Amino acid sequence: MTMPLSWLIDLDALLPPDAVFMARTDLHQTRLLGFQPVNLEAVTGIGLGMFGRRAAVRHRSCATVAFLDLMTLAGLRVEETTLRYDTGEEAHALARQLVQEGHRILSAYPMPPALYDDSALLVPNSLWHDLNAKSRLHLLVPPQNLAPRHLVNHAQAWPMTFTFPVWLKVAGDAATGWGYAVRHCADSSSYQAALDELETLDPKGTLIMESHIKVRRSWCACILVSPDQVIYAGCAEQIFDRPGKQSGSLIDANDAPSSEMETLMTTIGERARQAGFIGIAGCDVGETDEGQLVAFDPNFRLNASSAQVLLHASATARAGAHVTQSVTLRSQRRFPEMTARLERWVACGRFVPTRGLDAHHLAAAQGISTIAGFVVEHSRASATDTMNELQSLMVT
Repeated sequence: MTMPLSWLIDLDALLPPDAVFMARTDLHQTRLLGFQPVNLEAVTGIGLGMFGRRAAVRHRSCATVAFLDLMTLAGLRVEETTLRYDTGEEAHALARQLVQEGHRILSAYPMPPALYDDSALLVPNSLWHDLNAKSRLHLLVPPQNLAPRHLVNHAQAWPMTFTFPVWLKVAGDAATGWGYAVRHCADSSSYQAALDELETLDPKGTLIMESHIKVRRSWCACILVSPDQVIYAGCAEQIFDRPGKQSGSLIDANDAPSSEMETLMTTIGERARQAGFIGIAGCDVGETDEGQLVAFDPNFRLNASSAQVLLHASATARAGAHVTQSVTLRSQRRFPEMTARLERWVACGRFVPTRGLDAHHLAAAQGISTIAGFVVEHSRASATDTMNELQSLMVT
């Protein structure tokens, strides 16, 4: 039997007693994330098992018996009261019932304001937007930890002469992530292409023009904010398939960021706490060769790497390893067949599943099921090899 895993921090004890989890929002709130209908339901699977016995509203495809059995095999206990739904209308009906019973919603993304007022939300929509707006990052981060940046509108940006590498980012307060509304501009042609693309995404919005700073690593740092304290949980190194476009995360105990990271993240978290934020949050932070930390983007929500960060210490200690690397497995196979192929990897502790989606229960998935989690290995190279081997299991 697989030894149990434990979360680095007990979120059930950290969060207010009235908090419940609900991530299902709408495509308008996620318009700068590139969400498709499948994503609206898929994100409801994040944080499974993370919130103790609290209630959580999740799409049926994300909390199937087959996936819960796989998590049990991994040594993860799921004790929450899972409220399953099939349609968006059912999701919001369940959430509003929880609100009527005196609960407040903890969500990864803003909720439709027509359906929920501030009293229904653990983090009011207005505060969520303020904290996640890239243009307001300077209100959270000390000046020495920021890259030179300024705001421009589209009309101002077009005629500007391009002389050095820059980043262009949508500056509004809509939900962003995954690098969807960020472009790296290495020359005049990529600059013009970036302006075209970002103007299409957000025609009336403002842009951030940020100086490019060379970093040795880029991290998604994780904090947990309660009404009384800020706890630094650690970092996951960001893996990119192209500049600004993250494809995964890796934690290597032998290559951690500067010790100043905890100080920086605690400062950021404390400013957010004083503004009224409660929950899990992060920030994208780069580290230069000289050891300077530079914060790039705020992530005041549950991040893709949050579960990995909170389980890394337990998973690596159990396996006698020091590296974890995220992996997302997709397949047109039946979901129970996917889980069956992973069982031996899960049972020996080399793969920890954290999120799943059974396409049989979700037409928008178009027959493609997903199992996400992380591999546990002794080196970066072996982690990549294991990740590739697991991916091959889904197609052979």
